[in-house]
Amino acid sequence: MPKDAISFRLEREARPVLARAAQAAGMKVSNYVEGAVLEKLADVENRRASQEIENLREEISLLREELALSTEATLVIVGSQKPYSAESAKSWVSRHLKRGEGKK
Repeated sequence: MPKDAISFRLEREARPVLARAAQAAGMKVSNYVEGAVLEKLADVENRRASQEIENLREEISLLREELALSTEATLVIVGSQKPYSAESAKSWVSRHLKRGEGKK
């Protein structure tokens, strides 16, 4: 895979620390820095994915609560044997279950 050159400056005090770390890893400084940058990018992506997973878990939890509520309401309505218009049902669903696209 072709690579692009990227350059940046570090404080002079960082250079010997970086050289020692690269040497300890058995790498050239440039390869060590490349690996560190790629690792940081992967960490950022992993944190984003973890947050997305947590958001989905919260959404699933909310959906389960809403499903339980709607099931309970359905059973109460059916059990009461009173006429319940389609408009009343739609109104109830809008008030209790529809909280907007993707909103909690």
